[in-house]
Amino acid sequence: MRRVLSVLAGAAVVAGTVLVGPPAQAATPITGRLVDLNDTTHDIAGMTVRLRELGTGSTPGAVVDTDVTASDGTFSLTPSGSGEEFYVRVIAGVYQGGWVGSFSGTAPPANAVVTLGESHTWGAGSHLYRVGAIPAFIQGRVIRPSTGNPVAGVTVSVRRGTDLSFVWDSAVTDAKGRFRVSGITDDGDNVALKFNGSAVGYETGYRDCGGTVVATWGEACASPLGYIGLVRLNHL
Repeated sequence: MRRVLSVLAGAAVVAGTVLVGPPAQAATPITGRLVDLNDTTHDIAGMTVRLRELGTGSTPGAVVDTDVTASDGTFSLTPSGSGEEFYVRVIAGVYQGGWVGSFSGTAPPANAVVTLGESHTWGAGSHLYRVGAIPAFIQGRVIRPSTGNPVAGVTVSVRRGTDLSFVWDSAVTDAKGRFRVSGITDDGDNVALKFNGSAVGYETGYRDCGGTVVATWGEACASPLGYIGLVRLNHL
């Protein structure tokens, strides 16, 4: 009798094993690295990236995974549910947010870019390599060209080139001449950067392509986004 019970117990274990089966395999993650579109050697850390289902019509579906870019800009998103294709969205922060779309240029600085439209989808296991994000800031340093010394107290404002009365934001240069203006949602092709140094005895005008200041926007050119280096402002 003891032998029979042992056999029956073994059969129960086998039966249980068959019923449980092997563990399900997790979907292969969608991975990539977020970089500055203007300088793809600069990795962007601390940005939130989300994976979303396709949804219906023009409305994206639910969020299925979220990650925050690591110190080297990398992220990993694991698909779930029954969907085969997904949208990838970067949430706005220090850099502008948007949907990750494919690059349409002939010589892309990055393999994918953050765009405003969610027209491109990604399947499980996609490796996006470098995803270029547009800066949401302009940062630089104001100096006096004759001496190279920093100029403090200059008001720097970022304006829309087609409407100079529209100001995204402004900042005042510190003791080292440094400034940083954030909250920009333009691609940089239509950004007017104005310097008002009148309060500290310096000229007022718009940054031109060479990093000096000219009197009118018509003489200047659109400012790049991100780190722009030195701006030379003359003493009056």
